[in-house]
Amino acid sequence: MEAILKGRGYPVRDDKVKFAALLLSFEKEVVFSDIVSSGVTSSYVRSEFPAVDIPIDSKEFAVPKDQNAPQQLHITQGDYNGKAVILSWVTFTNPGTNEVSYGESQNKYDHNAQGKTTNYTFYDYKSGYIHHCLIDGLEVTWGKQIIRFLLLSIICKVEDKLSSMLGTSHADRYECDNGTRWDSWGRLIERSAAYQPWFWAAGNHDIEYRPDLGEVSTFKAFSHIYATPHEASQSSSPLWYAIRRASAHIIMLSSYSPFVKYTPQWTWLQNELERVDRKKTPWLIVLMHLHYTTAMKLIIWRVKV
Repeated sequence: MEAILKGRGYPVRDDKVKFAALLLSFEKEVVFSDIVSSGVTSSYVRSEFPAVDIPIDSKEFAVPKDQNAPQQLHITQGDYNGKAVILSWVTFTNPGTNEVSYGESQNKYDHNAQGKTTNYTFYDYKSGYIHHCLIDGLEVTWGKQIIRFLLLSIICKVEDKLSSMLGTSHADRYECDNGTRWDSWGRLIERSAAYQPWFWAAGNHDIEYRPDLGEVSTFKAFSHIYATPHEASQSSSPLWYAIRRASAHIIMLSSYSPFVKYTPQWTWLQNELERVDRKKTPWLIVLMHLHYTTAMKLIIWRVKV
């Protein structure tokens, strides 16, 4: 599938708004495969703390030069079975358009989808216009092709950590929980997240509970920026959800939301595990920020698996 995002707002010339099309290339959205592999483990070893941040003026964080150009593009699966995607991006000068055109071949975009816009404030930070557009009804591609999943530990750009699916920008490590760090991190990962689906699981640095700043709503930035298909798996929260992709059943859990017996997350997980069909999805992948059993100075969490 090929898609273009009609979202670069240029000055009005000759009473017409001129748009530049930004091409997003998607690999075949769903491939059910009986070819599986255990893969390999990286030999990377993280250095000792402290590490030096990537400078905020680094070219890796550069803002697009075009006026009101979409930035921080990322995609994720948009439904339970992989027949939909959610396209997300941010504009700053003005909302611009929410329309996305897409088709089965390059330069032939005969379908359109309309997205929605949201934004948020955090202390003295005001976000840009955050767009989420669901494209559903996609065709399933059948065949024996290998799907590779990449699993890493912490998403951030500070303290010499690698980017991954678990956690996010670590904006809370900066003075006044600097919201611009969410933006710079979003631009950093765009080169990957705009071309292949990323699946999000919240970490402790995404909680951002700061009553000293007048901010008492948890996961505020995370829940605005990163859409998840939680409703498709009958979840009541975007912080825990499940998807099926190729031969894998993937479950995302929230280590920092109530999880004891009879809580919404616990109840949902019991029901979701009943839906796992190992004949169709022999791989069951469960992701959460903390280990099943962990003992830390500030956190003690034990779960019977």
